[in-house]
Amino acid sequence: MIIGVLARPFKNESNKDVYGSNKEIIDVIISHGGIPLIIPANYIESFYDKDYINTYKMNEKEISNLHKVLDICDGVILQGGDNFYDYDINATEFLYDNDIPTLGICLGMQTMGCFFGGKLVDINNDNHKKTEQDYVHEVFINKNSKFYNYIQKDIINVNSRHKSRVINTSLRSVGFSSDNVLEVLEDSNKRFFIGVQWHPESMITYDVIAQKLFKCFFAECRMGR
Repeated sequence: MIIGVLARPFKNESNKDVYGSNKEIIDVIISHGGIPLIIPANYIESFYDKDYINTYKMNEKEISNLHKVLDICDGVILQGGDNFYDYDINATEFLYDNDIPTLGICLGMQTMGCFFGGKLVDINNDNHKKTEQDYVHEVFINKNSKFYNYIQKDIINVNSRHKSRVINTSLRSVGFSSDNVLEVLEDSNKRFFIGVQWHPESMITYDVIAQKLFKCFFAECRMGR
């Protein structure tokens, strides 16, 4: 079972520019018997210009190369981060069109929402920006959703560490916080196309809902294509 993870740019301890993944996500993949495949962006030339990388449009060759890598994956995790790029949008489109199991986390969920016509706006409520607590706020789940079928609870508690929220997406919105921040997106007609605003990979050791979510995701990935 090969699980792709879209890499994120960051600085290492030597102040070098690096593409990589949150270790918690890699650990979750390995603990479920998967082989993590970190997928870097193809436009390394623009890596150093953060304004340029946000607006860079991939050419046909770069898109084709990205699709070839995604096509060998049994499932893909769109991990969190600070900004998403054309790379993320092209990946999301391919994953959706080819019905490859996809789990979006935080920024990954926002990418999914924006691909379907949504918009990112800043959050002014500090309740969503806390990072140290195991649980920060509740999320209310639509019982008529694939996500609910997986977790079997209509009110859950989650952690939270994001600065933006998605509005006006045409993707199905099935979970909200009490202050109306969108927390869960899905397309119930796909095998597994779900995005969550929180970080279940950070909750895997103590939270049953996070455990169920990953269990269902990897079960779908194992079924193959």
